[in-house]
Amino acid sequence: MPKATEGDFSVLHGLVTTELTNRIRKGEDCATADLKAAIDWLTKNNITGVATDGTPLKALLDGLTDGDKDFVERLTT
Repeated sequence: MPKATEGDFSVLHGLVTTELTNRIRKGEDCATADLKAAIDWLTKNNITGVATDGTPLKALLDGLTDGDKDFVERLTT
């Protein structure tokens, strides 16, 4: 069996990203495992975000009522 090409991996990357995005957008069909998979996918692909005003990440940070907000903020910057 021949080795996968860079193009093969690119297609797979796109499919996984699209599938995770679709599951999360549907909402009611999104399981905790889907969110975990998306977080892992972002992490493995070195995707980060900055919690600036008006962004969903900032809204998430502002919505945290339990835990250490300063710790979470340091993680997002």
